[in-house]
Amino acid sequence: MKKVINVLLCILLCVFLAGCSMMENASESNQMPQIVFNYSIEEHDGMVYEYFIDYLGNVYYTNNREYHCHYKDFFEKYNSGKASQECELIKTIDVSILQEKYDLLQEMIRDGNNELVADEDVYAKPFGYDVKWWYGYYYDKEGNIVVESLWGESTSDYTSTDKRAKELVDWMNEVFEVE
Repeated sequence: MKKVINVLLCILLCVFLAGCSMMENASESNQMPQIVFNYSIEEHDGMVYEYFIDYLGNVYYTNNREYHCHYKDFFEKYNSGKASQECELIKTIDVSILQEKYDLLQEMIRDGNNELVADEDVYAKPFGYDVKWWYGYYYDKEGNIVVESLWGESTSDYTSTDKRAKELVDWMNEVFEVE
């Protein structure tokens, strides 16, 4: 009887450890979502601009207001093939560099240090200032796409408490050739 219990406990332990390993692998997946990074601008006159990088390293630009939307709608447009038809392909970047930056984003997410903090003076800049946001996208443990706000500028600046967010924003500005 004792031997049967020990065998059952060993089986349960193996199943538990295998499950933990699978969960760890899911949360540390290096698989990039279809859209990896996005820079969004809404100018004070109402014009909008979207820059984004897909998982293949394609860098797109559009001023079509339809792309200035909730990220789930944004992904739906991309997945339908509309983005490649309606957005301008600016260039293609090296996928290994993109993977490096995605790994940096995931590392930051795992550490949980990215918190956006508004300037003390919420109205430090005059009204009518352009609104700019930098985003990264990743998969959560359940395989859902999650948006991570990296940085923001408007009448106040929203800066990250994690220096890796600034590194990603600086890199995105270089890729998109902005700022």
